Amino acid sequence: MHRIRFKDRDVLRIGEDPGDLYWLPNSSGGLIIQWIAADSLEQLLEFGRFVAEQDSWTEELDIEVVSTSWRLMDSCGFDDDEQPKVDLVLERGLYRVSATYQQNDSTMATVYQLKHQA
Repeated sequence: MHRIRFKDRDVLRIGEDPGDLYWLPNSSGGLIIQWIAADSLEQLLEFGRFVAEQDSWTEELDIEVVSTSWRLMDSCGFDDDEQPKVDLVLERGLYRVSATYQQNDSTMATVYQLKHQA
């Protein structure tokens, strides 16, 4: 995971490999799920929620949000390219980004938790 500036925007680059990204907001931030393998979107989202509940992260990064306009990207690209991106507005403050890769018999995903530190 890397925080970078790209074309006057704060970007959280969450990986080297391309993959569809899904943003599930919640009251303290949200989950980012990068789809590697799953039979359906519903299966992927259920798996991502389960992984987050286990609270067993392999990587963590603290970031300070000063500019509230952020972009999540799977890798660094261009504004008009086809790489997965999620634009979101975050409340200012300190956030912890936690990440883990997990798999079971039918689903593989990298799950990220973006959590506002009160």
